Amino acid sequence: MLGEKIRNTRKNKGLKLGELAAITELSSSYISQLERGLIEPSLTSLRKISNALNIPIYLLMDDISKDNPVVKRDERVKMFFPNSNVSYELMTSIENGEKNGASMLVAKFSIRPKSSELDEFSIHDAEEILILAKGVIEVTMGNESYEMHPGDTIYIMSNIPHKISNVGESFAEGYYIVSPPALNNL
Repeated sequence: MLGEKIRNTRKNKGLKLGELAAITELSSSYISQLERGLIEPSLTSLRKISNALNIPIYLLMDDISKDNPVVKRDERVKMFFPNSNVSYELMTSIENGEKNGASMLVAKFSIRPKSSELDEFSIHDAEEILILAKGVIEVTMGNESYEMHPGDTIYIMSNIPHKISNVGESFAEGYYIVSPPALNNL
């Protein structure tokens, strides 16, 4: 289903497989296998693809209710990526929010012990507020690192390279508030 959505979006945007591969710096073979459902993408690869297609990651994921602004706990979109140390749950109704001009997204995150959200620094055109609920994390922004404990909050300005690492012995959990609302901004 994910691969099919990527293929359909690529074709609707008039991109050939090789063109998407060149933009994302992923191989044509990798994208072809992904589109045919033979492999699952890493979070890093999915971010590259969604950026190249100029579409938020969540639009490539499971269907989301478009009309109801309430997101029930058991109906949240959950995103897990192969070989990834992080998972996300969408706390807001994204498509409904976009349709109505929402300017933020809220997502719950969980990061495995002694691991990082991504291997490289993340940089994007969005502002984030991160609220830590459980565990101990280190947020590196540029050359500065900040250790956070449950209840701590950090504000990350747009276009600031940052990396989030769980430095604790247990899962770290918390919430992102992101504006503008796009998952590739997490």
